[in-house]
Amino acid sequence: MSAVARPDRSLPESTGLAAFLERAEADPLPLADRHRLVAAARVLLEELYVHLPLKRAMHAIDPVQRLRLLERRLPPLSELQFHSELAEVFRSLRDLHTVYQLPDPYRGHVATLGFLVERYADPDGVPHHIVSRIDAALVHAGFDVGAELEAWNGVPIERAVERNAAAQAGSHLDARLARGLETLALRPLRTGPPPDEHWVLLSYRAADGRSRETRVPWRVRAAERHAGRAQDPVPTLATSLGIDAGREATRQVKRALFAAPPARRSAPRSLRSVLDHRTVRFHGRSYGYLRLFSFNVPGARVFAEEVARIAAGAPAGGLIVDVRGNPGGHVPAAEAPCRS
Repeated sequence: MSAVARPDRSLPESTGLAAFLERAEADPLPLADRHRLVAAARVLLEELYVHLPLKRAMHAIDPVQRLRLLERRLPPLSELQFHSELAEVFRSLRDLHTVYQLPDPYRGHVATLGFLVERYADPDGVPHHIVSRIDAALVHAGFDVGAELEAWNGVPIERAVERNAAAQAGSHLDARLARGLETLALRPLRTGPPPDEHWVLLSYRAADGRSRETRVPWRVRAAERHAGRAQDPVPTLATSLGIDAGREATRQVKRALFAAPPARRSAPRSLRSVLDHRTVRFHGRSYGYLRLFSFNVPGARVFAEEVARIAAGAPAGGLIVDVRGNPGGHVPAAEAPCRS
C-alpha cells in the first residue's frame, strides 16, 4: 500500500478544526452558568421527561445520576469537555426530540472532510463503502468518486462505521447505522461535539485497483452565510418547528459543497433548496419523482401550493415522493393537504 500526499488546497469558505476550536474556547461559559444548565437538565429529565423509565429499561442508562456526577466535577472541565459531557447525557436517551444543543459559535457550523460516503452490499451480502461525492480540492491519486474505503484511522471501515453509529441518537440499530454513515464525514456542531481527531488517515482502493493511503484534515464550514457572516439555518425553535437542527445544518453544507444547480427553475426561489422534481421511467412506464429535502420553509401556503402543482402535473403512472434524510421543519408545511 502506497502513501500519497494530498494537494495543499483547502475546502472553500472553511477553516481548520484546530483554529475553530481555539476561537470557540476563547470565551467559556462562567461556572455559574454551567451549574444552571445542569440543574435545568435535571429538572427536565427528573420531573418532565415521561419516557425516562422506558429509556432506562431499554438502554440500561441512568442519565440523572450522570448529571449528578457531572455537577460535582464542573470546575476542571474545559469548555469543550463540558458541552461534550452534557450532549452525551442527552444522546444516551436515543431520542431525537430531546437533545442538548451547543451554543454559539458551534451552532450553525458543520465539521466536514469534504467528501461523502455511501454503502452498498454486493450479491454475497458483503458491504462496501464508496466515496460518492467529493470536493475538487481533495481529488488526487485515485481518491475520487468511486474510490472504495478500506480503513479509517487504521480501523477496518465496517467497524469504524459501527463505532460511529453507536455514538448516534437513533432509537434503533438501523437508524443509528444510517446516522453513523452520514456523520462519518459530516458532523453538525450544534447537536454534538467536534471530532476528537483533527485529521483522518484513510486507506482506500482506487479505480485502478491499487490500494493507497492519504490524510484528510477536518475543516469547519458555516451552514449558511448572510452579509459575509455565519448564520444558523434554524435560528430559533418555535412551536411551529419540528426539526433536527443539526441535520438541517448538515444538509445546507452538503448542498453547498456537492449539489449541482437544479435543472428546473419553475419553483419559487424560496423553495429551490428544499424540493426538486422530474419524470423517471421504470419498466416502460413514466412516473413523477418529487424529492423533499426539507420542510424548513418560511411558510406553509407557498410550499403546499407548489407541491400540489407538481402532483397535478405528474404522469398518470403515479408520483414517487422521496423524503429520505429530510430533517423536518415547518410542521404546518409538512402536514398541509396538497389538493390539486
